[in-house]
Amino acid sequence: MTKPAVETVPKQMQFKFDEITAITDAFCDQHLNAEYADMSRQLTAALCRIDPSPLLKGKAKSWACGIVHALGKVNNLYSHYHPPYMKASELYELFSVGKGTGAAKSKEIRQLMNMHEWNLNWCLPSRLEKHPLTSLASAERKLEIQRKGYLKRSSRLY
Repeated sequence: MTKPAVETVPKQMQFKFDEITAITDAFCDQHLNAEYADMSRQLTAALCRIDPSPLLKGKAKSWACGIVHALGKVNNLYSHYHPPYMKASELYELFSVGKGTGAAKSKEIRQLMNMHEWNLNWCLPSRLEKHPLTSLASAERKLEIQRKGYLKRSSRLY
């Protein structure tokens, strides 16, 4: 079976991709959900495609923790209003990674990949519909359609 295009990595990075995604897949299966597992695989692949990849330095479990933490940060994993919910300290503990290490890897990843709450590229699919930018774009599109309709009607009047 072929991999999805978002999960393709250079041959020399395949071992690192497999090592990290084995950790993130197991973690997400046990503590989060399939969406986090899929997004973790996509983010790991994207990091593998950077030349030189930052994943070549450091431990796989540290990077796995940073990857899940970064995705959690932009998808409100740490807010009990949005299930699944988990405290960042709990995430570090479950990965057996120190707070400083996990936070540093997460920050590095978020900076490299331009990850933030307003970047929809890293938003979980189930959260896209409720994301403020999605509703803002939808409202903007509705206004555009209304304006066009108004212009057509007003041009007929004059």
